[in-house]
Amino acid sequence: MQTRQLWYTRRGSEIRGPFPAGQITRFILLGRIRESDELSADQQIWQLVSEVPVLIPEEMKADLSDTEAYERLMIARMREDERTARDRRGEDETTPPGVPRDRRRSDDDRRAWEEAEMLRHREIKTAIAEAAKHTRQNYFLRGAVAALLLAAVVGSALYFQPWEEHHASD
Repeated sequence: MQTRQLWYTRRGSEIRGPFPAGQITRFILLGRIRESDELSADQQIWQLVSEVPVLIPEEMKADLSDTEAYERLMIARMREDERTARDRRGEDETTPPGVPRDRRRSDDDRRAWEEAEMLRHREIKTAIAEAAKHTRQNYFLRGAVAALLLAAVVGSALYFQPWEEHHASD
């Protein structure tokens, strides 16, 4: 079975795809594809995820009762998780970005339970990314202020520089 081919997923009657094998592996690692879901390369023959071991990440094949193996799994999940800690639901002109999650959360919340370490990692990653974005936005302003200060210093030096008058002597 080739890992370069495209795969489809089926959960109940819903079919999604095609996805590259690497994306399927990533989705399995992150729990977006479950053991009860089915995979197919042609949408004709469907197999349970466990029947396609080439797509199951190595971290998930280990004995997870071993603390080191479980830690490797959590690190792999943190590495692959692209999400941010920001909750985009309900964000519009009337909802300021700083509103706590519990005030925005609705009854139809589909999110699954996650490890506290995963949530904390995502919050830290988001904070770092937002701080870097804020810093990049200020580079232009800092450069403009520095240029104005330099121009003021040079202009002041030229303006207040004592000028010597040269007299021609006969």
